[in-house]
Amino acid sequence: MNWFYTSTVLIILLSGSFYISSGKHQENIDLFKNQSKQNMLLLAEMIQIELLNNNYTAAINILEKWYQQHPSIYEIKIQSKNDFILSRFKKDNKPEISVNFKHNIQYGYRGNITIEITNNLDDISHKNHKDIFYLLLISIIITLASGEFFWIIEQKRHNKILETLSYRDQLTEIYNRRYFDETLHQEWHRASRTHQALSLIMIDVDHFKSYNDKFGHQTGDICLANIARALHKTLKRPGEFIARYGGEEFAVVLPNTDHKHVKLIAEMLRQAVLKLSIPVATGKNSADGIVTISLGTATHDTEHIIDTPETLIKNADKALYQAKHAGRNNVQSS
Repeated sequence: MNWFYTSTVLIILLSGSFYISSGKHQENIDLFKNQSKQNMLLLAEMIQIELLNNNYTAAINILEKWYQQHPSIYEIKIQSKNDFILSRFKKDNKPEISVNFKHNIQYGYRGNITIEITNNLDDISHKNHKDIFYLLLISIIITLASGEFFWIIEQKRHNKILETLSYRDQLTEIYNRRYFDETLHQEWHRASRTHQALSLIMIDVDHFKSYNDKFGHQTGDICLANIARALHKTLKRPGEFIARYGGEEFAVVLPNTDHKHVKLIAEMLRQAVLKLSIPVATGKNSADGIVTISLGTATHDTEHIIDTPETLIKNADKALYQAKHAGRNNVQSS
């Protein structure tokens, strides 16, 4: 596969050298379009690799780096099938001449998302012809570099598989505390840089000690795994994720989610656990003999500014305590 991509790059660059040397303006533009399309397909594959590993943050990092390293790109964005923009990078000055490329990316059970790149053709339209010798030399250098680049991508893909295993909780098969700590800080810095909202939900299984005492730890483990699966399936948007925070406690990170919508999502999570109808150990719960959860939410946005990720966790924990104090099986917000 690496040789295929390397050969493709070589063919494109060598063809470009001859097109430019011939002085045919339209052929130069066609070359640029073809090269840009190949680049987009490569970018789409890199993003899909990260999305298959459910690492939306790494996918956006690749998108941002690609945008910065390709000055010919005027706009690059990812949007859902209902045209909701998930992420966008865009320059201020709109080009007079441009070309658009779109490519669908399969994102698991969430369906397709679309990557769209708009390239600036203004510079190509006014570009002087270059010396064929230097173009051939550059082609060879870039081809060799691209071969190394594709090898690195392949190695990264294998390393990512191993890394993903270290980020998974063995019991529940969702993300673990390590992944939560690292990704929350990444999302925090992204939200601060882009002035987008970031919300957190802390979740605790009500009376879980009593459940373990009556039914045993093996049954308790099954209970936690079923709850984790139900909570995970409730999350729909790219970037949202749930992690096991510790014991019977879970944490849900919701990028680009404001104070109003986080409460709606928290209520959906609460209802998802109720639908499991897992019998409880005692009659203490408020849901007629089934396992319930308590939830606390916190949000960092323009109306609720929080200074650090640790404070966001602290506020969500405080709201969770209030939910416990209010009788459990409810949602409270800080």
